[in-house]
Amino acid sequence: MNDLKDNKDIQVMSKKNWLKDRIDEGFVFLKANVRGKCFIEYIPAEYAWAPVEAEDYMYIDCLWVSGQLKGHGYSNLLLDACMEDSREKGKKGLVILSSKKKMGFLSDPVYMAYKGFQSVHIRTREDAQNAPSAFTTFSLFHDGQLVTHEILSEKKFDKILADKGL
Repeated sequence: MNDLKDNKDIQVMSKKNWLKDRIDEGFVFLKANVRGKCFIEYIPAEYAWAPVEAEDYMYIDCLWVSGQLKGHGYSNLLLDACMEDSREKGKKGLVILSSKKKMGFLSDPVYMAYKGFQSVHIRTREDAQNAPSAFTTFSLFHDGQLVTHEILSEKKFDKILADKGL
């Protein structure tokens, strides 16, 4: 992911505009006071851009602590701040998407279970049909098939197009 300080990158500009548009919906972005990527993004669940239905809950869009910052308690501090803010706003609790396998932009289920979260699985065809993608940040489909959930550089996107003969 690009640093949000790079104002010339189209992905950065798009992300900043998206964030700005979410502020009135109650979106919160908290960054730890460290050099590096260490932050949490959350929003009232009714405004989440994800296949969740959780009225009166707060939805964690992203909890990210990058490499060298892991293991220093920053995830706990960020999550604790989110929980306290959510309580103050009268929320019933928090929801977040995770996966058993490590997948980009989905939270580690072991850590989330350690913090008291429970897994909710899509169990019916109807549930699945109402959830176009479990990936909250980005999904690229081609001919109805998921190609990737990773945010792409222009070079990676061009390679995917070339591989698909487009």
